[in-house]
Amino acid sequence: MLYVTLNDKAHQVYFYQKRGGSEKGAQIASFKIPQSLADEIVANGVPQAQGKAKPGRPQISDPTRSNSAYGLPKTYIDKLRQQAISGTGKTETLNQ
Repeated sequence: MLYVTLNDKAHQVYFYQKRGGSEKGAQIASFKIPQSLADEIVANGVPQAQGKAKPGRPQISDPTRSNSAYGLPKTYIDKLRQQAISGTGKTETLNQ
């Protein structure tokens, strides 16, 4: 399972700080994906409680803090690798 946040910088920063920020070596990795893939992730998302019953579906993660955080199973990790838009990847270390 790979946890991602779609278009929610505030949640990225929250999770970065939760993981200890730059002092603990945390970084924010980001890249662009086609809107169609983002739409597919959202449309197929299920609550984490249903994750075992629907193992191939993205799991809605941390819904009290973000409406765009998901845990992605292997099939969606593969889709990210295949569809990530070349040249858009970056990593950030934030000043706290």
